[in-house]
Amino acid sequence: TEVKDKLISNNQAINWYPDKIKNGRFGKWLENNVDWALSRERYWGSPLPIWVNEDGSKNHCIGSIAELEELTGRDLSELDLHRPYVDEITFEIDGQTYKRLPYTVDVWFESGCMPYAQWHYPFENEDKLVENFPADYICEAIDQTRGWFYSQHAVATLLTDSGDPAKGRAAGVLAQKGIASDTSDFKNVICLGHILDEKGLKMSKSKGNIVDPWEVLNVQGADALRWYLFASSPPGDSKRFSANLVNETLRDFFLTLWNSYSFFVLYANLDKPDLKQDIPIEQRAEIDRWLVAKTHKLIKDISNLLDNYDPTNATRTIRDFVVDDLSNWYVRRNRRRFWKSESDSDKLSAYKTLYETLVVISKLIAPMAPFVSEELYQNLVLSLYPDAPESVHLAAWPDYDEQLIDSDLLRDMAALIKIVELGRSARNASKVKIRQPLPEVLVRVNSSEEQAGLKHLEDQILEELNVKKVSYLDVHADFVDYSVKPNLFLVGKRLGKLIPEMRKKLAEIDGKMISANIRDGKNTVIELAGQEHSFEPEAFLLEAQSPEGYSAVEDRGYLAALNTSLSPELIQEGLSRDIVRLIQNARKTANLEVSDHILLSLDGDPEIIAAIENFKETIAFEVLADSIKIAEELSDSYTEEAEIEAKALRISLKKV
Repeated sequence: TEVKDKLISNNQAINWYPDKIKNGRFGKWLENNVDWALSRERYWGSPLPIWVNEDGSKNHCIGSIAELEELTGRDLSELDLHRPYVDEITFEIDGQTYKRLPYTVDVWFESGCMPYAQWHYPFENEDKLVENFPADYICEAIDQTRGWFYSQHAVATLLTDSGDPAKGRAAGVLAQKGIASDTSDFKNVICLGHILDEKGLKMSKSKGNIVDPWEVLNVQGADALRWYLFASSPPGDSKRFSANLVNETLRDFFLTLWNSYSFFVLYANLDKPDLKQDIPIEQRAEIDRWLVAKTHKLIKDISNLLDNYDPTNATRTIRDFVVDDLSNWYVRRNRRRFWKSESDSDKLSAYKTLYETLVVISKLIAPMAPFVSEELYQNLVLSLYPDAPESVHLAAWPDYDEQLIDSDLLRDMAALIKIVELGRSARNASKVKIRQPLPEVLVRVNSSEEQAGLKHLEDQILEELNVKKVSYLDVHADFVDYSVKPNLFLVGKRLGKLIPEMRKKLAEIDGKMISANIRDGKNTVIELAGQEHSFEPEAFLLEAQSPEGYSAVEDRGYLAALNTSLSPELIQEGLSRDIVRLIQNARKTANLEVSDHILLSLDGDPEIIAAIENFKETIAFEVLADSIKIAEELSDSYTEEAEIEAKALRISLKKV
């Protein structure tokens, strides 16, 4: 308690994660601190190194075996420094016999001395202590605020105490030697919450709700377990745990990453591209430059998050990049560049861009997923560069280039992806399948800059939404009406019993007004129970009411409205897309390689034959058919019967 003020002030220099622990659980503990009783009436443990004289008037604290040998005049190198043997050691000073007090030291005091004991200080390695004190980072569960965290903090505060001459308090030994002054022994600490079962209950053998970690490790793997614990919630929160939750992480993130990696490996082994050949970024395709920009922004973001001890948002950000940007967008949109037979600069650019991204990912996930990252690195890097560091964990952390983070391109592609997402939702709502072309989509974004970017990327909207035309609404235009509901997740607790009145007012208010406020980022003021309440844009949920003949979806000012009318020509083109799908399925069933060319014969319903005749070249290109015959026998072929909306199709194919 004599250094309580130092304990409190030294705590203010520590970065706690979560931050609330600093002045909350740990800070309150320090404020109410009492003197620490170091001794314990135990048999097992480290003996208290204090000897007392016969009348109990004097104590002598022994600092080393050498000091004890000098006092006893004996060689104690073979002495077991535990009870009962150490209790037999006595010595005399000024004619009085000193015996050891029969206590052990509190084990938490020992744990608090870990930063010094690990170097065998003060007996040696002072240079190592100086180099590593205070520690950059420690981590343990939240209950250690009154255990290991406190014992380390208390011991370090005493050893680095600059003293108080007015009170006659000498400086601590580390302060005296100039090693450190008035500090804790750690700079940053992640404080972990407890792990609960999947229902949020404490795990207990008596309840039968414990999980055997080896079962998870043997089935889902260590990396999936680690990633789930990092990503599921911030470190300080309690975590619900089950094997099913880890399995979801395995499926969602790791299998998606592995599929993207396997896609690259499959085609790279077929084409054997020269990945060492330099292709300047500015000479690459626009979508490649986008992925480069996203990758460098990812490096920047993850570096900042981990520098700030935030593994939760780091893992979540990597997951979103891998699943949304890499797999669902880049790899999916660029498959044809890897499939095509010509090995031109465009194809090499795609290989280089995907390769570089996968290498970066292997390094970024290494702290959280050490085994998968190593597997990726070994195959991607060491197979190509045998002189590179032998492990991803020995490789340098990736650097980012600010100049490659093209903010305009990132903004435009983000708007494109948003419109595509809304367009897909609109198509789902209309129940018109994605392979069926539609005549038009109307789009609205939040700025003229985004609209200009979308026009530049319009070919991708046409392809992604399978429409023939894109029309652009003014950024302030209202194309649809809206029904508005309160976002109960945000305003439920805030309003409580006022929710019914809120629903009633929203039914009366013009939804377009609220939509405009949301689009402009403005609050909406609504009077409830005689008082005005200001609601942020996120407080509302909008549902677009589509005009006749359209299916529209709107979100935060972005809108996609599909014209769902179908002409005979569009219906026929939709049939041709289904035909391609069925032929591709037949290729797989026939165990053909993705690069195998085929001879093809098709027969079936007259509507299907008409579609084949009108789209024969497109079908042949998509399925690698060197020729397509109608209703002709194909010897030694694989044959399959299929249907498209109750219309018969017969597929016969064989490898060229």
